[in-house]
Amino acid sequence: MNKKVKALIGASLAIAMSASVATGATFALFTDRADVNVEITAGTVDVDASISNIKLYSMDREQPAMEFENLGTADINTENNLLTLTNITPGDKVVFDVNLSSTSNVKTKVRTVIADESDNLELMDGLVIKVNDVEATVSGTSLASEWVAVDPSASLASDKMTVSIELPADKGNEYQTKSAKLRISLEAVQWNGVNEVTTVDGLKNAITEDANVSLSADMTLDDQIVVTDGFTILGNRKSIVQSSTASDKAIFRLDGATEDVNIKLEGLKLDGGDGVGARVLSMHNNTGDVNVVLENCTIDARHYPINIGGGNTGNVTVTIKNCTITGYSALNVWSNCTINIEDSTLIGENYNIYGTGVNAGINNFATIAINDDASNVVLNIKDSSVKSLCNEGGAIQYHFYVSDDNGGATANLTNVKFFTNDVEGAETFLADSDTRIVINK
Repeated sequence: MNKKVKALIGASLAIAMSASVATGATFALFTDRADVNVEITAGTVDVDASISNIKLYSMDREQPAMEFENLGTADINTENNLLTLTNITPGDKVVFDVNLSSTSNVKTKVRTVIADESDNLELMDGLVIKVNDVEATVSGTSLASEWVAVDPSASLASDKMTVSIELPADKGNEYQTKSAKLRISLEAVQWNGVNEVTTVDGLKNAITEDANVSLSADMTLDDQIVVTDGFTILGNRKSIVQSSTASDKAIFRLDGATEDVNIKLEGLKLDGGDGVGARVLSMHNNTGDVNVVLENCTIDARHYPINIGGGNTGNVTVTIKNCTITGYSALNVWSNCTINIEDSTLIGENYNIYGTGVNAGINNFATIAINDDASNVVLNIKDSSVKSLCNEGGAIQYHFYVSDDNGGATANLTNVKFFTNDVEGAETFLADSDTRIVINK
């Protein structure tokens, strides 16, 4: 098995699972999806998983057949890869191998997924589950390893992970008549190939049309990277830092794209630096549709970490999932767009002076700023927090600003919390912005 696949299996094992069985109960373990054959694309993207080498123990004594000491049983259906444990009692344990294989002959990326599919958590919480002797819990959830690229010339071939599921001897009657289900899946999707980069020059060279880039080292830029095509970067929790202090510099600037562009940044730590107008991702003058996905990222810049600049005439959609974005204005918008935000935190930091006389309030701003010419902006925010931070007696930071020179905006809010200097409260609006934005809850 090649080195990259070993890393995948190791990741899967470390995040493993939790399930359950007990007196009078049935425990079912499912492997893979679509009857263990996962075909995401047409052709020969194909992986398999199966169960073998099942051993039963009662009070740590191995049993000679598929039956526990107290007459509970184990049954394997090889057609649908279903292992069923019936009537197990405290002190019973099953150990088995999950065999993983691939017959893909194109480049793929693969991951393992372990999911609790129980109707309730009563029994799942009672078991001790180990994968390759590593104990872990997935009660009530689904966990996945990182995607890992696999070349068909060095494919997954054949590998296994050993799983043990035990109802400890000290468990009581509260687990009787309960049942649980656990699924172990090996998933694969066609992959156009990953360019692994370790240097800034390597990153610049790799970002071409629809390029897929994997970072394996932290990087520091001395200027922004200007692009006109789409790309995907798998960050592997590495960082990209902008060191230039020149005005209005970003890490990535998408400028002048005439065709549709897709950009995805995943698992990155992005620092746009401290320059005036510092940004992380800035988009300007694009006539094609722009689709941006930011997932599992930490994004910081002094001023405008996500800047949807002027001149974008196509449809602009930005999707933000599980990210923390911090800046003077976390989202700074100058063009029509739709922004979808889920499980994320937006932070606006304003440590400027307030201003006096004719300049009173000049430095007040907002975490989400919708500026001139952005006449049709839709914000869909779910399960997230919007925060504003400022110095006492200094400029005031609000949650929303909508310019009086545009046609307004709509914010659809679902389970969104607002904080001012870490105190939770109602959303706030700069300069009568509440009259120019429709808030739906």
